[in-house]
Amino acid sequence: MNLKINDRIHIRDISEFSNFQIALIHNSVASTFSFYFLFDPNNKDHAELACVSHYHEAILEHDGERIITGYIVSNGFASGPKKELTQVAGYSKAGILEECDIPPELYPLETNGLNLKQITERLLKKFGLKLLIENDAFSQSTQSFINTSPPDVDSNGRMAEDVAKAVDSVTPKYSLTERVEKAIKKSSGDYSQNIKAYLTELANQRNILIGHDRNGNVLFTEPKSNKKPIAHFESGVVGTDLRLTFDGQSLHSHIYVLLQADEDGKVTEPFVLRNPMVPTLYRPKVVMMSASDAVTMQDFAQKELARELRGIKLTITIDRWQIDGKIVFPDNTITVKNKELFLYKQTTWFIERVDLSGTVKDQTAKLTCVMPEVYNGKIPKNIFVDAHKNFPRE
Repeated sequence: MNLKINDRIHIRDISEFSNFQIALIHNSVASTFSFYFLFDPNNKDHAELACVSHYHEAILEHDGERIITGYIVSNGFASGPKKELTQVAGYSKAGILEECDIPPELYPLETNGLNLKQITERLLKKFGLKLLIENDAFSQSTQSFINTSPPDVDSNGRMAEDVAKAVDSVTPKYSLTERVEKAIKKSSGDYSQNIKAYLTELANQRNILIGHDRNGNVLFTEPKSNKKPIAHFESGVVGTDLRLTFDGQSLHSHIYVLLQADEDGKVTEPFVLRNPMVPTLYRPKVVMMSASDAVTMQDFAQKELARELRGIKLTITIDRWQIDGKIVFPDNTITVKNKELFLYKQTTWFIERVDLSGTVKDQTAKLTCVMPEVYNGKIPKNIFVDAHKNFPRE
C-alpha cells in the first residue's frame, strides 16, 4: 500500500504503516480510509503526513492501481510512557459534500428550468470538483472462479405458486445522459440540507445514483446489476468465509401505496405490490404517496420493496484484496451456491461495499452484497424456494 500526500509544495510517497482500513462504498459520494503508524515528530515525511488542519490531498495506490483520491480530514495522537500508534484518516474528495451546506452566495436555492447537470456543476464549482456522467463506476471485466465453474444457467430460484404474478420491472424511457440533461420544472433546496442530500433528492427523482470515482470526481451513474460476475463462491474454500442474514422483520408480503386525497377528498384505489420473498405469511405495509411526487405509484412501491430487500445480506470475507490480479471494487456481481447458506441453486449478488484491511503481514477483503433487485427495480424471485422443496411437507 502506498499513500501519496500533496502538501501543496511536494508530493511525498509514504508506505510505512502498521495497519490500515479502506471502505469502498457504492451509491455514496465518499469512500473512506484510515492508517496507523508510529509517529516520529523528527521525521519530515511523518510531520507532513500528520500535519493537523492542513487537509492534505491524498492518493491511495496498491501495486500501481489507484484506489481513492481524497483528503486527510482527521488525526489522532498520543503522548505517554508507552508508544502508541498515530491515526490518519480521510475520505474521497466528494465526501466534503456530506458535511457542507449550500453557501449563501449560491442562493436563491430555486433553480427553475435548469437540468440536473447544470444544478450540480454550479454547486461543485465552489469546491473544485468535477461531474462525470458514467454508467460504470468501478469497471472490472474479468471473471474468476473461486471454486468450480458455475453452471451455464443462472437461476435465482422460482416464485412460489401461491404468490401472485408480480409487476415486471420498468425500463427507463430515457438514457442516463438524457435524464441528467432533462430540464427540471421546479426545484428548491432546504437550507438545513447538506449539498449531498439536496443533490441526492433531485437525482432520485430521475432514478440516478450519485457516487464517486477513483480520481475524486462526482459521478452520476446507474448500477449494472446484470454485469458478468467477477467470481463464483461455493463452500469449503480455504481462506473464504461466507455469511447470509435474512431479517424477516424488515420484509412485508404486500406493499400498499395510497395517494393522498385531493382537494375534493377523493382517494384513489391503492396500488399493491406482492413480495415473493414473503410467500406464506400475510404482512402488509402501507405507504402514503404525495400527489407532488414525480413517480408513479408502481415506481413508489418498487422503491419501497427495494429498500426492504436490504434486509437480506450476504457477506464474503477473503484473505486477499485481488481477484485475477485486480482489487475488488463495488458495483460488480458475484455468484454463490452454498447449501449451508440455504442457497441450493446458483444465485447472483450485487457487491455494494468492499472493506479492505491489512497489516504488514496479511490482507483481508470483506464484500457486502445485496440482491440485484435492490438496484435494478425488478421484482425478485424467491431464491429460497428450491431449498424448501428439499424438505417436503406431510
